[in-house]
Amino acid sequence: MKLLLKQKNASELLNQVRKLEKDSEACTYPKLYDYGMQANMKLNETLNEKAYLKQPYDTVQFFRTIYGIYDYALKCDSSEHLLLAKGKGRIVFQKSHGEILRHYYRNLSVGGRYFYSKKNYKEAVSLLKMAVDIPSTALWGSDKSVLKSYEYVQTAAVLVRAAYLRNEYRMAIHYAPIALQDTTKMRAGILKTTAEAYAAVRDSGAYLQYVREGLKAYPNDAFFFTELSDYYTGHGDYKSSLNLADSLLQNVDSRNIYFLAAKGLALMNLGKNREAIEYSQQILLQDSTIIDANYYIGAAYCNLAAQVELPTTINSHAYREALKKRRNYYLMARPYLELYRDQAPNRLQLWGPLLYRLYMSLNQGDKFEDIQRLLNQK
Repeated sequence: MKLLLKQKNASELLNQVRKLEKDSEACTYPKLYDYGMQANMKLNETLNEKAYLKQPYDTVQFFRTIYGIYDYALKCDSSEHLLLAKGKGRIVFQKSHGEILRHYYRNLSVGGRYFYSKKNYKEAVSLLKMAVDIPSTALWGSDKSVLKSYEYVQTAAVLVRAAYLRNEYRMAIHYAPIALQDTTKMRAGILKTTAEAYAAVRDSGAYLQYVREGLKAYPNDAFFFTELSDYYTGHGDYKSSLNLADSLLQNVDSRNIYFLAAKGLALMNLGKNREAIEYSQQILLQDSTIIDANYYIGAAYCNLAAQVELPTTINSHAYREALKKRRNYYLMARPYLELYRDQAPNRLQLWGPLLYRLYMSLNQGDKFEDIQRLLNQK
């Protein structure tokens, strides 16, 4: 191996190291891993020279050798400590290896970001995790100033996102506190990913904590408001949903369509149908692409129609007036629900039952039969 190193045959040296790692005796020698580290350094140096001379080189391999340097340094350190614990050796490589690792450190983060940009999240996670973990080890040395740097926090932020995209939710959660030291606009994205990671592991308490924290810091960010509002609605807590929307409409933005939409839905669910119609119409005036507003208005009119009580005497004037009132509510609901059906044809479970009632009440037999057929198929 020493000869291969002198001959600068780094590729063959690395092959020999990998073979000997499988040997039960050779794998206990720290020097084996030192050779692995040096082989990766030589390979990296060759690739770096090509890059400096603006010659074609393998970028992927360049960053893999960076990871290899750190990987073998850690293996060497672990091997030394195992021998020391058995009273068979001493720490030889730690200081010199620590100096080498600090020299190459920036490329760990750069490599991680490179793989992240290529959507190779597996290798991105490997390099970024190494970049975040290594400064805390004894191998790194006593200078821990890097842990307070902005670059370090940013590396943790990219790691959190990469781990999440790899479905490694626990890892994303583990490194989130470091990433959340970020005070820039990036912090909103980190809070989102952290909340989503907790949702993925079904920790609703922590999920709500980060959603609320995000909403407090970024009240105009639709993600945090929508998540919290949907959570309340999904749990039937319409009063909390209404209070949330009201608070933000009063204190943040009285014209925010997301706040208005949530208030419209909450009012409808609470049976305050006229108010629901009013707020939903405001939404459509501001942005007609918010199609759910059409559903809220149509559903609220249907609710008002259902609330009309018909007298028991069908030949009375009061009965005819009540029937007319109910019919008018359905007529007002019809254009909104029909438009919603066109805009969201896959949401049969929402518009189907309402149009079924509506067409039946308006004696529109052909349309009623069409809806009935669709509901039966469903």
